[in-house]
Amino acid sequence: MQEIISRCEAEGQIKSILLVGHAASVTAGVRAVLEDRLAVVNCGTCSLSKFVREGGKWKLRLNGDCSFLSGGEENNWAFD
Repeated sequence: MQEIISRCEAEGQIKSILLVGHAASVTAGVRAVLEDRLAVVNCGTCSLSKFVREGGKWKLRLNGDCSFLSGGEENNWAFD
């Protein structure tokens, strides 16, 4: 994840990151991007997380979004 962040910062033009993955990898990725090992991360089945770069930091704008699913969120994993 740090490699992706470093490349985005080096490019200078990257304004957003969209993560797609499984619960554990998404949780680790979100926390790495936010530089917050305790961040609360929603990881339902087929959920989306979106980051936007603001003022030199990545901000989480979608946290496990499932609004596009007809049945809504399912199987949200929580890692405390």
